Amino acid sequence: ETNDCSFTDNSFGEDWADSSVASSSDESYSDEDSGPAHYDHYGSGLSFDYPKDWELQENDASARVGVFSPDGTTIVLFATAYTLPARADPESQGPALFASAAGALKKLLKDEVGVDASLTASQGPFDADGITAQDLSGTATKAQGGKAYLRVRLFISKGAVHAMIGMAKDSSSLDEGSDADSIFSSVQTISDTQ
Repeated sequence: ETNDCSFTDNSFGEDWADSSVASSSDESYSDEDSGPAHYDHYGSGLSFDYPKDWELQENDASARVGVFSPDGTTIVLFATAYTLPARADPESQGPALFASAAGALKKLLKDEVGVDASLTASQGPFDADGITAQDLSGTATKAQGGKAYLRVRLFISKGAVHAMIGMAKDSSSLDEGSDADSIFSSVQTISDTQ
């Protein structure tokens, strides 16, 4: 508590009052505070953006990265799902490579996250800003009976298939226009971001 305070002097100069508050038209301030946060996943050669109010967590080896919604109902994981066999040709073998990656991803989710995943391809291989990708959707079920909706986008990059995995209690949290959707659609090669 303070009583009878008065201002006597400052060391910031005469314009301290004007200089201490950033104008809303000052782009150097507004650009820092608006827009998404950015993450480079060097092992895959891919990067993505995520909302600043989501929490990012890496595992020790940066093999998996997760971003969690503030309300705790949605998570988006990024992980390497499958290493391509030698001489694999994504152009001609794309569907087969993605099918193998989907099987490997189900095993990864079972072993590492403790969920049984049911996945079906919702969009065949396509070009996502120069990256060969495929979309899948389905559900994840925990042994104790918990259930979540799944949205997966597989990407071929640097000799492997990497997965962006969205899990949510409500399927609309993964739909087009959602925060999770903005993460999925932001994936690009690291060289495109530099």
